[in-house]
Amino acid sequence: MAQVALGSPDERHRALRDTVTELLKMDEPRRRIAAMLSGLDIHYNLGEAHPLLGRRVPDLDVRTANGRSTRVSSLLHDAQACAPQFR
Repeated sequence: MAQVALGSPDERHRALRDTVTELLKMDEPRRRIAAMLSGLDIHYNLGEAHPLLGRRVPDLDVRTANGRSTRVSSLLHDAQACAPQFR
C-alpha cells in the first residue's frame, strides 16, 4: 500500500515522496526498506540457540565434502544438497 501511495502522481503525495527520497539517501533506512521490500527482514522465533536461527542462510564461504571451497548461494543455485564444513 505504501508503494502505491509513493507512486500516486497527485500533489498530496509529493511531500511523502520527498521525505522517502531523503530517507533513502541514508544507509540504515535504505537497508531496512530494501529488506522489507525483498522479504529479507522476515525471521521466525525458533528460540534463543543462535542469533541466525530462524533467519535466512548467510552467503558464507564453505568447504564441501570434496574439499572444494565455495559459497552457500552457489550450492543453493542448483538445488543440490551437500554436507558443507564451515571454516
